[in-house]
Amino acid sequence: MLVPFAEKMLREHGGFFPYGGAMMPDGSMQHFGATDGTEHPKPKDLFDLLVAKFREDGRQPSRASTRTRSRRRSPSCSGSF
Repeated sequence: MLVPFAEKMLREHGGFFPYGGAMMPDGSMQHFGATDGTEHPKPKDLFDLLVAKFREDGRQPSRASTRTRSRRRSPSCSGSF
């Protein structure tokens, strides 16, 4: 689920901002993104937001599993890790 989307974004746009996914208790999958409210966020800031949210959700029985994906030094993303 996460890797095919990353491959598509790399192929079509040359990069992507960090995103994540979660397996729900019923086995369904959901994608998650983050925003800090700015037009050109730093990828690390978005990654940190996702990780914090997944940690918070991990304390709840609403997620069976979570994963994040990011690409360093993406030409289409401002900022760096």
